[in-house]
Order: sequence, then structure tokens, then C-alpha cells
Amino acid sequence: MLFLVLGSQLTYAEEGSADTSQLWEVTQGWDERAEIEFSAWIEQFGRARQARKCVRFKTCLGTPEANSLWTPGEKWPRLFADCADVPYILRAYFAWKTQRPFEFHKIHGRRYSRNNKPASFFSHNHPKFKSIPKLFRHISAWIHSGSFRFRPELELTDTYPINVDRKYVRPGTVFYEPRGHVLVVSHIEDDGSIYIFDGHPDNSFTFRRFGDRFKRGSARNGGGFRNWRWYNLEEQANGEMALVRETNEEILARDGGLDGEIQHQKDFKINGVSVDYFTWVQERMRRAAKITWLKSMGQGLARTL
Repeated sequence: MLFLVLGSQLTYAEEGSADTSQLWEVTQGWDERAEIEFSAWIEQFGRARQARKCVRFKTCLGTPEANSLWTPGEKWPRLFADCADVPYILRAYFAWKTQRPFEFHKIHGRRYSRNNKPASFFSHNHPKFKSIPKLFRHISAWIHSGSFRFRPELELTDTYPINVDRKYVRPGTVFYEPRGHVLVVSHIEDDGSIYIFDGHPDNSFTFRRFGDRFKRGSARNGGGFRNWRWYNLEEQANGEMALVRETNEEILARDGGLDGEIQHQKDFKINGVSVDYFTWVQERMRRAAKITWLKSMGQGLARTL
């Protein structure tokens, strides 16, 4: 296998064709390099949808212009993915292709219930999953928008709430609307505009700009931007290997952006002026503002010399 990050794209090379009838062995773990690769791959996926090189999720998954990890032999005739399934299937697909661990939870709770909690965990090599398509079908059957509906302090969740900064909000980040919808960040422009894609119950796949048509919801219900928790194979005391999920403390220690409060302030401000959440998000994500500030600093320095 060969993984190359070229610009904003991840390319993949492998001899032969894909065998979707087999699950995979883990050869590497989740770390910051993996997240950079994942973000590059997601951005290519989203930009292809933006350019209408494909317009349905399973079509994009089988289109090399959208999916640089695609290999001959992959077919997804029965793939169903609504809004909550899309981010999970993309994460599982990337884990398969890059031979990283994948795990997801079933929850104690429902789509709109309070106090949802992880209840049981299923790794990619669970006996129920006889093939990649069957893994994806189980994801579609078991995952729903309530799978993101958690209080920020909970441990062991698949995703966690994050600080709003370009370091943390990036392609592949999830946005959860507690009204029952889930979206994936495609890419972010220099002016701070965030573009997203999402799936729907009719199997359609849409692309749009993030803005005030969406609802953030409350911290208690897990609303807002969320990233994926890492889990890796670790040797246990008995010599067996097991998937171990990082704790919230470990996410903070690696500067993973865990923050259950910043997106749910009572008053969002820019330079002391109160603004709405969506204006605040765009300003926080703006790259041009930093460039303008650096230019003004340079001009001011030049005038003093």
C-alpha cells in the first residue's frame, strides 16, 4: 500500500482490485497524520459533489474523481445512507482502505431522548460483519441522529464537541442538529465560509453552505461541531489485543480540541460586539482576517522605521 498527501488530496495505490467480501487487519492507528489524510480525502469527496461530478452518495463512493481510495471491483448496489449514516460510513470506508481500526456504538436512548449513553460497541471485525457491505448495512440499521446526542462530559462516545478553530473544525468534522440532522464539513474557504454535505432518507446527497438555516441546539443535547474520538489496538495484561478508546482527559492532553462550552455561550462577541452564532463561527474560521492583520502590522512597522 502507498498513501500520499498531495496538496489537499489523499491518493492511494494498491495492486489488484478491491475485495469487499473480506474485512481487514489493522496495520496502523489513529493519530494526527491519520486525521490529515482523512480530511484531505473528505475534501476531495465534497468538492467533487460541489462540482456535480457525482450527485448521490453511493455514486460518489464509486467515482474516482470523488473517491481517491476507490479501486476496481467495488460495487455498492444496496448501500443506504441517510444523514447520520454518511459520516459513519465514510469513517469506516477510510479505516478499511488505510487499515486502521473502526468501531461504533449502539446507544441507550432514542433519536430525540435525553441522556443518551453508549451502550455497546462493535468493531469492524465483529462476527456479525461478514463483509464490507454487511458492515455498512449494520451501520445504516443501527446508527441514527441520536448517536450524536450526548452531554459533553460523557466518555466513550464516538464523537465529542470541539472548540471552533481551523485547527479543529476541518473536512470530516461533523455538525449535529438536535432537531435530528447530521452534516459533514467538506471544506472551508479563506473568508471562513464552511461548506458541508449531507445524506437524506430518500438516499439523495446534497451540498451547501453552512449558515443560519441550521440549528445548533444545546450543549446538553450535543449540538454543534464534533470530531471523532480515537481508538487503537493495545496489548492487554493477558497478552491479548483490544481496541481502547481515549478518554476525555487524553483528548485534552493531545490538544484534540475537546470543548463542551464554547459553542454554547450566552453571548457571542467579535471585537466586543454581540453577534449571532453563525457570524461568530465564520469569523473564527476566517483565514483572511489573520492575513489582513499581519499586513497591517507590517505597514505599521514600516511607518515607524
